Amino acid sequence: MRLPERLARVLELEPESNAIEYGGHWRPWRFISTLASQIDERLTSAGVGKGEGVGLLASNRPTVIAGLAALLMTRRCVVILNPNEPEPRLAAELSQLRLKAFMADSADWKQGPVAAALSAAGSFGLVLDDETMRVSFYPGLDKTGPGPYRPPAENIVLDQTTSGTTGPPKRTTSTLERLEDMLAGGHPDGKNADPANLKVQRSPSLAFKAIAHAGGCTAIMLALYEARPISLHEKFGVDSWVEAVKRHRPKVASLVPAMVQMLWDAKVPREAIDSLIAIRTGTAPLDRSLQKGFEERYGIPLLIDYGGTEIGAITAWSLSDYRRYADSKQGSVGCAKRGIRMRIVDDASGSEMAPRGVGVLEVHNPLLGADWIRTTDLASVDEDGFLYIHGRTDNAIIRGGFKVLPEVVAQALREHELVRDAAVIGVPDQRLGQVPVAFVEPHADRARPEPRQLLDRLRERLPAYQVPVEIHVLDALPRTASMKVSLGELRDSLGRSAV
Repeated sequence: MRLPERLARVLELEPESNAIEYGGHWRPWRFISTLASQIDERLTSAGVGKGEGVGLLASNRPTVIAGLAALLMTRRCVVILNPNEPEPRLAAELSQLRLKAFMADSADWKQGPVAAALSAAGSFGLVLDDETMRVSFYPGLDKTGPGPYRPPAENIVLDQTTSGTTGPPKRTTSTLERLEDMLAGGHPDGKNADPANLKVQRSPSLAFKAIAHAGGCTAIMLALYEARPISLHEKFGVDSWVEAVKRHRPKVASLVPAMVQMLWDAKVPREAIDSLIAIRTGTAPLDRSLQKGFEERYGIPLLIDYGGTEIGAITAWSLSDYRRYADSKQGSVGCAKRGIRMRIVDDASGSEMAPRGVGVLEVHNPLLGADWIRTTDLASVDEDGFLYIHGRTDNAIIRGGFKVLPEVVAQALREHELVRDAAVIGVPDQRLGQVPVAFVEPHADRARPEPRQLLDRLRERLPAYQVPVEIHVLDALPRTASMKVSLGELRDSLGRSAV
């Protein structure tokens, strides 16, 4: 059974049982199917068929989940759009995309640049109403124009952006086969369970990540795939997350490292989250001292995943691997997932390196073709197949001929007792080519570190060429919607060109 048919089957299992919790009350599975049916009718009547892109303003709202399900079930392409983008930028993106159709929750529609851009592109707009469970046209956007429109793409069902950590986000697409394989691999059984035996699950998925981000969108799709209810929240907060864990008592939760840090800083009582047997984490480096302290305090393994929007999931820690290798493989991001092959190559020659050699990671995913895909990550693989990430080739700073890996410097800064988080970028230098500049975020409940104090510590721990020329202490590091540090904003804050 293909994904569209499977999702339709999920919605038929228990139409009146709980499907989405939001704002203090539950909506049934019928909520999703009712909105999905109306969306399909509106799109069909306007001539939007299979493979055609439909914009979805992906705020964390129940109607967005229904919109996502509707497009996947009908094999249209979900074009994810970020509601946190400033309206002029979102309008500019819509002008470039030239979609026949766009839809958003009624609370997210505003008159202004977005509506004007849709009108100019000849797009029609659908308003998804949570309270009435109705789909209507946005005033003035009730029909398509003459085009030209973005052409249909056969078998492409998802179009989303990267996180924009190092620069402007870029779009990447997924085929139906790739999406099916990813969801099957994320299933607890590690394979596509027999659809004939599908049952509605009772323990909900806690959805605190932004649906507009790849990780949050994947979590929603996986919950739908598993017929699992969703406890949906607009954003992450320690108190709301802990309350949700207490109420629903899940066994596994998913948090990015910044969220783990927030729980640690808040000193959440152990008994408040004692239902958890593991927390999955990824998307950004996890500080080793934070991982060690968290696991000792709570007795909950932090299982690291690694992958990318463009290439998909690459590695992960399993509980069985954790029990066997947690002490001996500290710092690893796990072993290759089913069907994935990895190799480390020399950046200059392209020759494959021996185990533990540091080079550029290349990945082979059969769903993306026969070619090996070169990543921008510097990595190594040990004799047991565990992957270690050492930094990014596109972030490497060449200082007078010496290579400085920003993550190595940032990790050394994080080990200071007054530093909560850190990031490092390169800036041009007339004599040396590039030099590193560091930014740190202090702990809120501790003294503010002095740059000279931090530099003295780094000089004790790092080679001289790795020590930053400047350290800026900020109240908080700027972050993307996925809570990664935004290096682009740090570059902009310097008021001069950075690389």
